[in-house]
Amino acid sequence: MRDLEKLILENKEVSSYRILTIKQESFQLFFVHKSLETVRNNDTKSVYVKIYVEHDEFVGESEFRVYNAYTDDEIREKISQAVDKAKLINNQKFTLPKKEVATYSSDSNFEKYSLEELAKLTAESVYKADCYKDGSINALEIFITKKVKTIVNSNGLNKSDVNYDAMVEAIPTWNGERESVELYEQYHFNEFDPEKLTAEIDDKMKAVHARYDAVKLEGIKDANVLLRPQEFASLLEELTRDLSYQAVYGKANKNPIGTNLQEGAKGDLLTFGLVGKVKGSVDSANFDSDGTTLKDTVLVENGVVKAFHGSMKFAQYLNLEPTGALKIVKVNSGTKPIEELKKEAYLECVSMSGIQVDLFNDYIGGEVRLGYYFDGSKVTPVTGISISAKLSEVLKNVYLSKEDGQNDAYFGPKIALFKGFTIQ
Repeated sequence: MRDLEKLILENKEVSSYRILTIKQESFQLFFVHKSLETVRNNDTKSVYVKIYVEHDEFVGESEFRVYNAYTDDEIREKISQAVDKAKLINNQKFTLPKKEVATYSSDSNFEKYSLEELAKLTAESVYKADCYKDGSINALEIFITKKVKTIVNSNGLNKSDVNYDAMVEAIPTWNGERESVELYEQYHFNEFDPEKLTAEIDDKMKAVHARYDAVKLEGIKDANVLLRPQEFASLLEELTRDLSYQAVYGKANKNPIGTNLQEGAKGDLLTFGLVGKVKGSVDSANFDSDGTTLKDTVLVENGVVKAFHGSMKFAQYLNLEPTGALKIVKVNSGTKPIEELKKEAYLECVSMSGIQVDLFNDYIGGEVRLGYYFDGSKVTPVTGISISAKLSEVLKNVYLSKEDGQNDAYFGPKIALFKGFTIQ
């Protein structure tokens, strides 16, 4: 690292720099059915250098990767090329985070195990859900990764963070008389809970069975729409993207401070924001890729926009405090149990092609590949259905479960009920 910094400082046109180093250790298992086919160990180190050059009243930036095989002269050439590229960028000037030295350890229970132990325990937990006569896990891949991220910059900043990522990729399959159907499951976690993991995979086994039995129903009219964390998170992420410093600076922001997103609300009032860390989330971090310490921020309180968020660069442009590039959406839970939310007719979206949200055209919708439709007396697996609505209308009529759930970069209600969707 010192040698790399010396080479950067040799070039007098460099105004400032940031070096990001990511070291990864990974243990991987690959199964076909329940047969272990391949075991891999990976140990990698990636180094990324970002060069900043002030020219006239502007500052430009350019990034390149440094490989172990590079000679000093090759690195000098990469720096020179980055300087030339940076001179073509005319950004408003900003400064990098000031000197701060910190080393963060992980609070994950992964620290108690070796990567190999975790991989084997993960496989055992997954296969406990492979217990159905006509269902099976066709393929399973497990990646247990320890990541150490270090950032240094020309202002004396030196920060290091440790995080873990356990990724399970599984293909649950249901073999019936008519056909065989599959679903794809990718699940991330960094807190090992064997019962929770088994329950997650079991839910997917039940879902692939439901996908086999699913039918397309005609004439579904008045039914509540229930969104699970993945789809509800997509909606909230679109709203948080609109509330970023970058969107405000680029004059692409729709909702200024003080906007009531739920004018005339009949349901629960939304309170949500962005946070740096949530137990179990692989997106948890103490600082972002600039080295800015992450600051938890409530963006919307009781349906009203209260704050914006963003990186140090756009914070400086707007003369606001940087929150850092936060990733995890955290939502206050509601007051009704899931059981109560499911008393009326509903369509619960289990698997979707994705939620499409257009703030400027007041639209939300998507294709439901698998859902559970309750008509008031029985539940039927359904497919080939689409939902759509005016975003402003459904935001007035949202009801959140009191039970919390987590999905990647989301922590909040397990179920969000919406009234006002058109189902067809």
